Amino acid sequence: MHILIVDDHALVREGLASLLRGLRAGCTIVEAATCSAGLQAAALRPMDLALLDLGLPDMPGLVALETLRERFPEMPTAIVSASEDPATVVRCLDLGAKAFVPKSAPAARIRAALEALLDGRVAL
Repeated sequence: MHILIVDDHALVREGLASLLRGLRAGCTIVEAATCSAGLQAAALRPMDLALLDLGLPDMPGLVALETLRERFPEMPTAIVSASEDPATVVRCLDLGAKAFVPKSAPAARIRAALEALLDGRVAL
């Protein structure tokens, strides 16, 4: 399983990668600090899941989501964001996100959402 984590904060990327490796042995995790780097990584190999932050330095969050979904429609994409604005959550789901996980959520909730995503389910 290949998973792409796109977040400009190294601590968040590394924490999510560690959590994912604990959930699925043998996961290949690719980390990117910008949407551009994430797009390049996804073009190099098919990803089974992308976790995307909305606060990236090179592209507005919703544009990043739209771009990922347009270029890689088969790649499930989930939002992991500090934003909890209900309108943003709805807009992300409308744009095809499979989940919206607030960074403020307890670890158990984030773990449950990631497990659902890895099992191919939508996580809300």
